[in-house]
Amino acid sequence: MKSKPTAALTNMLTRAAIFAAEDLKSEIVGVPEWGGAVKVQEMSGALRIRWENAVAGLGADAGLKILGALVVCSVVDESGEPLFTDADIDALGKKSAAALTRVYNAATKVSGLRPADLDNAVKN
Repeated sequence: MKSKPTAALTNMLTRAAIFAAEDLKSEIVGVPEWGGAVKVQEMSGALRIRWENAVAGLGADAGLKILGALVVCSVVDESGEPLFTDADIDALGKKSAAALTRVYNAATKVSGLRPADLDNAVKN
């Protein structure tokens, strides 16, 4: 027996509606070590691939590259423009581990990169 689609599944979207949707979640994260807060935004599909490529096949400094690349791909200004570039990864690595971890945790949350999020995605 076929199940009935839910109301959300019966609202067929148009191309225009999909492109008009503001679908990137964000979160303001207080970073007392830096004296303020940053806006952490969910990665777009293109940024997610960029991040995955940046961390693929890394060697001894993999942790720093993963953390730095995620901060670069997730921290934006008030208008949603990136604050950092790939050239900033090494410099970010010299900043407070506590601050970077706080931003990293928020970035993994809004982009669905936490282990539980990835497990749920596989199940669904």
